[in-house]
Amino acid sequence: MKAGFTLDLLTQAAVVIDHEGGVCFSNEAAAQLWVLDVERLQQLRAEDLFPDDPEVLQHVEQVFTTGKSIRRPGLHPQSQPLAKRALDVIASPVLNDSGGVTHVLLCLLDTTHHHAAQAREVEERIMEQLGLMTASLAHEIRNPLSGIKGALQLIQRDSQVSRPHGDAFRLMLGELERIERLLQNLQHFAYPAPLHLQPVDLHELLANIIEFEKQHSPKLRFHAHFDLSLPPVLGDRDKLHQIFLNLVRNAVEASPPEGWIRLETRPCSRWELAGTALDPSQSYLLITLSDEGCGVVAEHVEQLFKPFFTTKSSGHGLGLPITHRLIRAHGGQIRYAPAKSGGAGFEVMLPWSQNSEAGT
Repeated sequence: MKAGFTLDLLTQAAVVIDHEGGVCFSNEAAAQLWVLDVERLQQLRAEDLFPDDPEVLQHVEQVFTTGKSIRRPGLHPQSQPLAKRALDVIASPVLNDSGGVTHVLLCLLDTTHHHAAQAREVEERIMEQLGLMTASLAHEIRNPLSGIKGALQLIQRDSQVSRPHGDAFRLMLGELERIERLLQNLQHFAYPAPLHLQPVDLHELLANIIEFEKQHSPKLRFHAHFDLSLPPVLGDRDKLHQIFLNLVRNAVEASPPEGWIRLETRPCSRWELAGTALDPSQSYLLITLSDEGCGVVAEHVEQLFKPFFTTKSSGHGLGLPITHRLIRAHGGQIRYAPAKSGGAGFEVMLPWSQNSEAGT
């Protein structure tokens, strides 16, 4: 069918509805949007696609009646699995030779990530300005900070002073070191170092991180399920190490003493790219990590990658934002995915480059 072939070329979801409300055609983009295969989708009816969105069904009926197109931008559907998305919906008539309406073509453009990207850009501009301001002050702050720290260390060496006040000295020095780490992380956030790209064996890197963490948490159990047939990724080895060390360490800190931490690598399917801001024509490696901790409460999920948000008593709230920024710099994406165990889970998607594929 020529029209069907043409609709299959569209990047936005398209379904064709007949007078009885049946879905007589759907393209691959629609299948991804509803997380169903095309054959299954074409066995459904319009009310099955939008059970909780009568507005869309009313638009379809109106097009059949009037023969005029209807555009509904910024729809926030309630029907699953479309909920939590933003869609631009266009309902257009399909006419026969005599001008009668035989079908209605529904085109749905997912604008969720467009709006989310705009919001992230605003946040990042604000944080960049804050980071630049902080970085410009960091040198001036560090000079007196280093002087205070050095003076305290000298006084601490005096046994007559340090003996009765040892705990106070340790507390003050610990807080000064925490401020130094915060300034350093703010500088990293404001001025991320350029990437030095090279083929990186991600499995070797992850295995090294796991072995390192085992030394510090010997009772924790790690389960690694790696697809060793996957090619290297083209990335900055040090930055990738920073990304996954931070994620694994967060999992370690959140886990019970003898809990499990699971890591898995595999190819990322086109279905899993649905709803992301990633390029569907590119191939991606999916790395999943989960723990058996308490997880993240629903109201905190949206805050996870925002600077200065933390649930840790001693945290500064920059670890995940820096991780998020480094993954984006590699052309990838990270998202929170609750673990089946009830703990926290993260999915990292990183692209394979032509160079890394050629190297396999």
